Amino acid sequence: MKNYLAILIIVLGSLGSCQKIVDAEKLLDAEEQVYIRGYIAPQDTLFRIHVSKVLPAVGTTFSFDDWEANRQKFIINNAEVILSDEAGNSTTLQYDADEGNYTADGQTLNIMGEQRYFLEVTVEGLSYSATCVIPKAIPIENVDYDVIPTTYEFGRDPLSGVLSFQDFSEEGNVYALGGTFEWTYTYGDEPQQIIESNMGVENFEPFLNDNLDNGGILSARLFSNAFYDEETEIDSVEVTLKVAHIDEIIYQNIRANDNNQDAEFDIFLEYSVAPNNVLDEGAVGIFAGYNLTEKKIIVNTE
Repeated sequence: MKNYLAILIIVLGSLGSCQKIVDAEKLLDAEEQVYIRGYIAPQDTLFRIHVSKVLPAVGTTFSFDDWEANRQKFIINNAEVILSDEAGNSTTLQYDADEGNYTADGQTLNIMGEQRYFLEVTVEGLSYSATCVIPKAIPIENVDYDVIPTTYEFGRDPLSGVLSFQDFSEEGNVYALGGTFEWTYTYGDEPQQIIESNMGVENFEPFLNDNLDNGGILSARLFSNAFYDEETEIDSVEVTLKVAHIDEIIYQNIRANDNNQDAEFDIFLEYSVAPNNVLDEGAVGIFAGYNLTEKKIIVNTE
């Protein structure tokens, strides 16, 4: 998988997302539409909702010299974007030109697991709505990490291990996995230094589902890729494990985007139609929730 999440970023129809099926045969005849994308979580410090235009592939012209003019064709900076809950509490997001998104402080609306939230976007007098349910968070005490030292030639010894956690008993759960590590080390007579980086996931596959072991223990191998030689003294290693319980529609969207990127260079791959849970005609996109659990672990380097 390509460049995640950073999420995470880190995807779930089983929690009640409504989806509108898009007929692939009509894509060439598509008209201009509004594109909406937003993922929300209880851990958000800043809400971000993206609103832009979808332009038909046939009949839209672009400049080879003026990329800013091309970008401007897609921008919508005058929309009204409102995020609300079932109790009627709401927050209005404002356009941020630097972000290219509509944003609001994460403290302006309380996001909680197993609660439904609503998004309403109004563009030029037309309103488009979507709804999602926030998945439950994986309890911190259920997340574990067993370190597996792996020695390579030249004295290199990357940190790796198995992240494991208890799956919820409900069917259809999807999770996104990841982590970060912070090495504090000394090399020879040089001052103490710190390396911070994301951890990789085995086979570059950051997603797990419970199709084969519903309610069981799910696990995946994470590795650091921070190699060091015999002259390096590791003073401390702190690992931050991340498990996001995600709405399945996020997973479907990432899969479709990856497939379409690969299809650009492989004539044997067919393009995928991205999922869509915007309820009103004239707009497409994704509005979904996730719930992130983080756990810090100090690794014994002796």
